[in-house]
Amino acid sequence: MLGVKGASSTKTTGVSSGKSTSSSSSSNKVKSEYADVFRKNPADPLKEILGPGKQSHYKEWNKIINEIESQGVEIVYKDGVMAYSPSSGKPGQLVIDENSSIGALIHEYTHYLDDKKQGFPGMSYHFQTKNRVKMELNAYMREVEFAEKIGRRDIANMLFENYIQERSLLTNHLK
Repeated sequence: MLGVKGASSTKTTGVSSGKSTSSSSSSNKVKSEYADVFRKNPADPLKEILGPGKQSHYKEWNKIINEIESQGVEIVYKDGVMAYSPSSGKPGQLVIDENSSIGALIHEYTHYLDDKKQGFPGMSYHFQTKNRVKMELNAYMREVEFAEKIGRRDIANMLFENYIQERSLLTNHLK
């Protein structure tokens, strides 16, 4: 599947945050919150801030789902998964956790748009490192822009770090 968010895992673990209660400085508090969100849900940090996208951004969520479904994308809801899987010559499949953030949906929607722009070339195209890296950059940057738009530069930075990790994984394993 293309674009499985979170280079190492698609499942969330519910790891205890270990949040510091010290108030020595606001800088430490921001760093602590940043670390807490990342530990709780590294693949979908916006979920920890906004909650499920279908609740926090109901209209936008439904608009995207309805649009891609009407264009032939098969929608599959599966806990802990966020991915767009391309097909050759036709729209692919969006597999997404119903509780994903709007940012995660935007990310996978961007993969669909990139796939459509290329004419639905299939997996052989998407497994070429150069193509895959460009598509991941595009998807993560849409998510980063969303985080910045809502004033969450800390989340934007985490998402960019996710891209760097995924890029490293892709360039080391897809040669």
